[in-house]
Order: sequence, then structure tokens, then C-alpha cells
Amino acid sequence: MNFGTNLSPFEAWLTVRGLKTLSVRMERHVQNAAKLASALAKHPAVDKVYFPEYVSEKGNGAIVTIDITNNGIVETFFESLDWIKIVATLAGVETTVSYPIGTSHRNLPKESQQALGITKGLVRISVGIEDIEDIIHTLINALNNAKK
Repeated sequence: MNFGTNLSPFEAWLTVRGLKTLSVRMERHVQNAAKLASALAKHPAVDKVYFPEYVSEKGNGAIVTIDITNNGIVETFFESLDWIKIVATLAGVETTVSYPIGTSHRNLPKESQQALGITKGLVRISVGIEDIEDIIHTLINALNNAKK
């Protein structure tokens, strides 16, 4: 029986094993996210890109958020993602996307969603450690298909 945050020996071993490569994985996540943010900022279907690098030199991460409300059809974008999965949570080694208005922020009143900038075209991308050209190609293709 487990109580609270007690780990089994195997879970503890997996945690220690994973920590050994965490810095290398995070470095790749952040590099990929910066390249992806730059590529997506140039696409005509993207109204806005939210990425920490654009706000501060510190705190860059692996989450890139785009808004395609005015120039894209979000349903078509999601249908065109090929190997990238749509998920409710973020932060794995593989690239995934989430749809805040349909998941994490769905229970907020419309006024609160608007105040937070949660639009029908807002998409969060958790950038993985795959080859960045594959990530960019897949997302640009989905944006091309979704462009109004």
C-alpha cells in the first residue's frame, strides 16, 4: 500500500534514471520551442504567437501558444495534425497540442475566458524533442490546411 508521495523502489529508480538526462531533454525542448515559435510567427494563419522568449530573456520553456481565431479554422487544424496528438495535459517528450477553450478553461464563464485571452482559435503546443523539421513541417501543413 502507498501513502502520499511514497515511491516504490522501482518508481524511485525510474525517477533517478530520468533525472540524469533531464537537462539534455530540457535543452532540446527549449531549442525546438524557440525555432518553432519563430517559424509559426511568419505563417499567415497565425494571428499571434505567445512564447516566453518574446517577453523575457529568462524562463523560456517548451510551450508555444498560437492564436488562429481570425485567419484559421481550428477544427481543420486539429484534423490535419498527422502524428501530433491532441491532449488535455502538456509536458511529455513528444510534441502534443491542447485546446484550452475545450479542456482546461472550458468551465470558466465566457467573460473570464475573454479576459484571459482564451479564444476559440487558441492552441497550446507542448514542443517535444523530436526532429524540429518534422515538428515544423507537421504544424505548418496543418496551418496551411486550416487557413481561411
